[in-house]
Parts: sequence; C-alpha cells; structure tokens
Amino acid sequence: MTDSKSNYDVVVIGAGISGIIGAYELAIDHDVLVIDQGRVANDATSRASGLISTPQVFPDMPAFGAYAIDFFEKFSGTGIFSYKPRRKIQPVLNGGEAAARQHAQEQSEQDNPVHYYDPHEFNERFPNVARLDALEGYDGVLEYERTGMIDPMDYAHSLKNQAKSRGAEFRTDTEVLDVLVDNDVVAGVETEYGRVHAPKVVCAAGWRTNELLADHAELPVRPFRWQAVEVKLSDGLPTAYPMGSETSMEVYWRPINGDNLLIGGRPITVGSPASEPSTITDSFQTMVREQLPELLPVLEDATIVREECCPTGDSATPDALPIYDTPADAPDGLVIATGFQKGGIMSSPCTGAAIRSLVADEPAPFSLEPFQLSRFDDRSSDFPLMNIYTAFRES
Repeated sequence: MTDSKSNYDVVVIGAGISGIIGAYELAIDHDVLVIDQGRVANDATSRASGLISTPQVFPDMPAFGAYAIDFFEKFSGTGIFSYKPRRKIQPVLNGGEAAARQHAQEQSEQDNPVHYYDPHEFNERFPNVARLDALEGYDGVLEYERTGMIDPMDYAHSLKNQAKSRGAEFRTDTEVLDVLVDNDVVAGVETEYGRVHAPKVVCAAGWRTNELLADHAELPVRPFRWQAVEVKLSDGLPTAYPMGSETSMEVYWRPINGDNLLIGGRPITVGSPASEPSTITDSFQTMVREQLPELLPVLEDATIVREECCPTGDSATPDALPIYDTPADAPDGLVIATGFQKGGIMSSPCTGAAIRSLVADEPAPFSLEPFQLSRFDDRSSDFPLMNIYTAFRES
C-alpha cells in the first residue's frame, strides 16, 4: 500500500446506507475512504423495506422528518434512483384521538400535511382499505401525504456512485480491527491489511459499532432482526392503495412487485446474528394470516409467497433513536452514527447531514441534541426492544 493510499481526511467504517451517505456528504470537500468487511450495501441495507415515512416514525421531530423527505424528493432521478410518493395511513388506537389531532396540526404547519379522520370519514375517503368502523379499538386514522417508497439498492448504489464522483473511495472485503488513538486523539484505523491514517473516523458499522469501539466508547446498542413476508393478493391491489402501519400489532405494509404487499415488523431480539437462526416467528405468521386480515380486507385469501428474516442483524438503542455524536468521553475525532431501529434508510438523509455537521463542525439542519450519547445514564446493551409505533397510544 503506497503512502498516498494510506492517508485520508476521514475514514468511514461501514458501507451500509449510513456510511455511504456520510461519504456522499463529506466527499465534496474531504478526502474520504469508506471501509467495509463485506460489500457495499450488502447487509441490513439490502434487506430494508424501502418505506419512507419519517414524519410518522419521528412524530416529535418535524424538522428531522421534513429534511429527509426533502432529500428524497430532490435526489429522485439521480442515477437509477426514483422516489415514488405514496400516502401512508396509521390507525389510531382508542384514547389517542386528541394527541393524533394535535400531531396532524403540528405536522401540517411544518409543510408535512397530515390529516385525521374518524372511522366513517376514513371509509368514505378510502373505501375497502380498512374496517375501522367494524372493529373495536380504534378512534380513527391518520393519513400522511409526504411519504413514499424507494428501492433501497437503487438508492444505495446511486448515492455510492455520486460519492465516488465527488472523490470518495470504497475499500470492500477489508475488516477494520481497531480505531487507532494517540494521546486520546484519533489517528486512523487498523485493518487486516495494514494501517490507514486519518484525523477523523466515522463509525457507522451498525450493531458491530458497539464491539468495534469497546475500548473507546461504551454504547447502549444491540442487534435485532426485522421479519417480513410478501403476500400475493387474490384480487390484486387497488390503484394507489396506501402504505400503512398499525400500533398494537407492530406491523407495517407497503405495495411491492405490482399487486403484492410487503408486510413487516415485530423485531426479534437476538444476541449474535451470526450464531442464531434467521427465521420468522410463528407469532408473526399468525398475525399476518389471522389478525391483520381482520383490519385489511385485501388480505383475505392472500398467499404468502416469500418470507425473510434479516440474516445480518440491525442495530437498536433503548429509545429506538439513533446515536449521532462525538462523545466527550471518547477520543477526539471519533464520530458515531448507529442505532437505526426506526429506519436506517428513511432517516439516512438526516444521518448524512449529522455526520457532515459533526466532522466539519458545521450547524446541522435540525437539532442533534436528541441523538447525543449523553442522553443515556445506563449504557448497558441489555435492554428490551421498543415498539416504534407507540405514538398516539393510550398511556
């Protein structure tokens, strides 16, 4: 390895969507190297749902949600990437009407139009989508306008190509063994093929971030698996059928492959994805076959044509929010971006902006305070996974 290839301004560990978009944001004025032990976008990114709904998943952070949607809309048409707007619904459980109405008003004031409908109003607007008026347990439904769908791999590789055109380099099939530190200041990384020197290191290695930084920062991050099925509908999918999610079942759905639906959710706690089986649970299958059709009539007589349980694992924190930080108790020059239970793909534009802000010491387009590591008093990795759809539930 020549000297010119072993010195960079920034090394990014991890070529998933977070590392890719971090490189994309930095490469415009930094010499960036992205290193991954496998291939680009080959792990959790390649298994992502492609459902984009930051205004719904981050209800208390309208600026965060709007920034992500703005990015997808503007980036659409770049390379092979296309953002497809599609409305999303979320049934509101009993006791959640007041909070849901307030949320709809606040989001709409932030240019993220959200509407609240009681069951009768909703069924008039969306006939035969959901049986809200025939089921107990629901006050109404929220409808989100600024949501949509993408192909995760088209997105990842379009971003990678743009990052490379800005000068970023990608080094795959290369394991990072450690972060190099000299007098409590980052000096680069040690890889299986030698050292790479850099004054800034961004660790965006998913749940492995916790293990990789064990000697440098204590992180409350643990692995988990998403599970999903693709179902073929007996009568096909109605035109413009909305995406959606349901709180109590911890489930989402989105159109896929023409007349099919992708149904996912109910994260599975795992200790080590490499050593534990990757199969969907019986309870998830039962929910898809028996419970969800009671709400969504299109699922009657549907057939499961594909099952998937993410074999590589994703990363979670105790509050399901990511960590974007340069922790005070970590070496200077170390940037952490991990913990994407709420959607690494959908929040990736914000991840890129946060990484840019932390590396270049520039203001971020939204507050980074909610994502600081210091919010956790307990940094243990032994915690239950949070239901990310808990907004608007009765407390």
